[in-house]
Amino acid sequence: MGSAAARSFDASDPLRLLPTATERRVAELMGFNPDQLSDHELMLTRDVLNVSAQIGRGEPKTSADIAEIRQTIDDAQSSTARPPNLVVFIRDQVKPEDLWLPRDWARENLPTRQWLLDNGLSFENSFTNTAMCSSARATFFTGKFPAQHELGLLLSDIENPVLDSQVQLNPDLPTLGTVLMDQGYDVSFFGKTHLSKTITLEDGEVVYQDMQPYDFQAWQGPDAGQDMKPENAGGGYADNDSRFIEEATSWLEQRVASANDRPFAMVVSLVNPHDVLSYPLTWSDEDPETDFGYSAEMIEGSIDILPPTVTEPISTPVLAKNGINLAGNYKPQIQREWLLGQAGTQPLPTDQKKLNYLNFYGNLMAIADGQMGEVIDTLREQKVLGDTMLVSTSDHGEMGMSHGGMVQKMFNAYEESIRVPMIWSNPRYFKGGQTSDALVSLVDFLPTVAGLYGSSDEQLQSYNFSGVDYSSILSRASRFSSLPIDDLEVQSSVLYTYDDIYAGQNPRNSVPEGAWDHGLLPGPNRLQAVRTKDFKYVRYFSGDDAYEPANWQGELYDLRPDGGDYYPEVDPLTGVLNPFKAAPLELRNLDPKAEALRVLNGEQPLATDAQRLAYTQMSQLLDEQIDTRLQPLLPFPSQAPSITRYRGGSFGDASAYDDGDRIVRFLPESDGTQALEVAFNTRAGQSYNLVSLERTINEDGELVVSVGDRLVPNIIGTNGPSYQYLRGLSEDLQLSDLAVEWIGGFLPLGGLG
Repeated sequence: MGSAAARSFDASDPLRLLPTATERRVAELMGFNPDQLSDHELMLTRDVLNVSAQIGRGEPKTSADIAEIRQTIDDAQSSTARPPNLVVFIRDQVKPEDLWLPRDWARENLPTRQWLLDNGLSFENSFTNTAMCSSARATFFTGKFPAQHELGLLLSDIENPVLDSQVQLNPDLPTLGTVLMDQGYDVSFFGKTHLSKTITLEDGEVVYQDMQPYDFQAWQGPDAGQDMKPENAGGGYADNDSRFIEEATSWLEQRVASANDRPFAMVVSLVNPHDVLSYPLTWSDEDPETDFGYSAEMIEGSIDILPPTVTEPISTPVLAKNGINLAGNYKPQIQREWLLGQAGTQPLPTDQKKLNYLNFYGNLMAIADGQMGEVIDTLREQKVLGDTMLVSTSDHGEMGMSHGGMVQKMFNAYEESIRVPMIWSNPRYFKGGQTSDALVSLVDFLPTVAGLYGSSDEQLQSYNFSGVDYSSILSRASRFSSLPIDDLEVQSSVLYTYDDIYAGQNPRNSVPEGAWDHGLLPGPNRLQAVRTKDFKYVRYFSGDDAYEPANWQGELYDLRPDGGDYYPEVDPLTGVLNPFKAAPLELRNLDPKAEALRVLNGEQPLATDAQRLAYTQMSQLLDEQIDTRLQPLLPFPSQAPSITRYRGGSFGDASAYDDGDRIVRFLPESDGTQALEVAFNTRAGQSYNLVSLERTINEDGELVVSVGDRLVPNIIGTNGPSYQYLRGLSEDLQLSDLAVEWIGGFLPLGGLG
């Protein structure tokens, strides 16, 4: 905030998390306890001081002064002119488009992005809270951390005992669809979901997911981008992203033609540039069974320079002394292990191969940019663009050859992995061309939508979001507001976690027996991180070791331009603009274990006294965030099972089921018996039995139905459907003779809805 930035740097408070004497006085006038100020209360206090200065009042002295300033703020943020409709673009694996790509590349090659920027507000400090697709998307659409929505692992259709029981997104959690439906919206979804899993029937048909339980309508399978199979690609032979855009634009045209006067919201979720992971092994070939089908032109382009950290020696031999075991350049061990594995799955040994990868990435981003432009053009043609708020973001970033040539986003919390675009845009609403350096993250998106679109206090309480609402920044960025957005903050830090210990591995084939709690790669491989504007602290730990400092590895980075670890805007020797825009380098790990190992190796420590104090503050801040923001939700009440409804599958019109049919039937067998096919919806934390029923008459002449044999015991709930196929059943059995048993009783298949 302005008041924080205005005071001189205090070596005793390098994070600037503590209130000044002035802030304490004003906080007390605002009704806060100055000795127990929460982060949110401190942000509000600083905002009051900033606005007071902007309107020429000086420091408020009385509660009446506070009331007048707050009224000014309310007036500036109460515009009713916000666009009623909402379109959310989410792409897969997009770091900020100008991070470590040539300085003008994004402006010259991504016209839709530039239009969104010119007509909107861009958050320059926007972050994902976790870097795997499923967990990041669940966080974005629910406003909760992985510790609460429980999707810590990438959802995979690989069949093995570890992944078969993966928890999927709980339909009981409120989503973006829920929040906007509660405000009277029609909410549709087009494109990649990756929040739940398919099931495969005995006849081989893959039954697609159903997004209706998550309060999203109009979604059509199959999903895409959930793995690196050619048929699930965004482009190439499969070209799923084009299918998604066609579905979205057709829906818009039909929607406007229907004269429906309800506001609408739609998610347009694109796979690309995720297809970049097919390079160099499977990106281009004439055989669609094994390769993606991209042309040679896709690895050509104007990107001719590699990131400045590409040569960081992380993959050099591990440095180990006195029990400290780190990778090269004093980085956590898991980063070296990941780089060594990457050399086999995505070999990019030469600079030319690396540039090919970056140009492929850039070309895929350009295609996705054009596809978003098609949706915007349709909004314009249908004369609803002015009435539609647009949001453009990504689920996570992409390393893009940084830090020793890394790709993807696993097992690290570098800026390339965790920073994501976040642009809100509308040509009528925003002043245009604005940027905010406020810290925001994906977990904050849904609380912000709820705040912007008018959720009541009662609704907000029921949603129980874990993120913060930054709609005040959006409102002040509107052309109807008299207040600037300079220095307006909503939080002093963002929180990041990573738990996918199986990333890049098939647990059945690659994880040694007995090591399923750790995964294949050695070293601490789970992450918790906290980032302020000035520092980042990352804690690496293992789920199978005691959670204590002796078992941790860590990273501390000074992100400030004058912190000794920053790529400058201008070359200090020549005064010429550098080829990349300014950004933190994150080459100098200031964590105490890294510093200790430097000394053991005869080197000088790097950290200043203020940076060492920052480590203490950041470690404490992370502990506080873990304690206050990562607590699991209370269990939901037990839910009765229900038969899964068929919402489309790989057999299309040849399927045995029509849209909306219950997936339950008997099939005759050649030996005179019959087989039962059934899929029923479950909840994680519950177990089920597929049972036979016995009917008897009691002494009062009443029919008594009870559980007989447990045909399939201990079916573990996943929040998704459980598919069962039983052979050898008597031909006399009826569906009413069988049931799903759960903690609340049992429900016959013949009547299960």
